Amino acid sequence: HSFPTRRSSDLTCQPGAQITAGRPTESGYVLRQRSIEADIAQLATAKEVWLERMWSPTVHLNGRIAVVWTRYDFHRDGKMSHNGTDCFTLIKTDTGWKIVCAAYSAEPATQTENPAGPPQ
Repeated sequence: HSFPTRRSSDLTCQPGAQITAGRPTESGYVLRQRSIEADIAQLATAKEVWLERMWSPTVHLNGRIAVVWTRYDFHRDGKMSHNGTDCFTLIKTDTGWKIVCAAYSAEPATQTENPAGPPQ
């Protein structure tokens, strides 16, 4: 399953939604937090072509709240960048589902874990 990257304006996010990213660095595991508005502004300036593919999502739903957990791979300009896990919390408003927070891990890799293999 292909999914628009976080750069996409197709995502329906609650204004002020928070994003937390975790990734290993030489100095240890680093967390970075920002608002969805800051994320969109930063990603809109990217010069690379990005592809993020998700597969086998797990969805927990109860009334107006849902959590989506899924593995993904991420490619920059056709080259494998990393695998990771995305986790989205959504709340259903009177106008539809809104992402209210997201967290993801970025695990550097040279090969995709996607069962479909590399992008075609």
